[in-house]
Amino acid sequence: DVQVPVQIASIIHNEEAEDWDNGWHSKGDVDADEVDPEPPHSVVEGSSREMPLRTIALADQISYECAVERIYFSSTVLFQSRLYRFAVTNPSSIALPYSWRVVPAEEKERTGLLPYSITPPK
Repeated sequence: DVQVPVQIASIIHNEEAEDWDNGWHSKGDVDADEVDPEPPHSVVEGSSREMPLRTIALADQISYECAVERIYFSSTVLFQSRLYRFAVTNPSSIALPYSWRVVPAEEKERTGLLPYSITPPK
């Protein structure tokens, strides 16, 4: 928790200002490489003041814990389903982005696994 001193003030636009956002680009501008200058303005006399900006940063290394490496399902009759529940936990103090992947048939040679089987065989 660090406080950074910031100077703030009220302003008056010197001319009619177009929409301008805090991304430093005119609204609707698609060229992200060029930064728009601030619209012409004047500082209102006596409105300047210092205000502490509270900043907090968090850094950690992404990690996860899961006791399951592979899931094997028994044969399932047509129109039936199987369910396997397991926990994936995030012990780190930052977000853990993740995605699921079903092993495609092309990887059968490498892993010996298929995401499905058809019985009886053709």
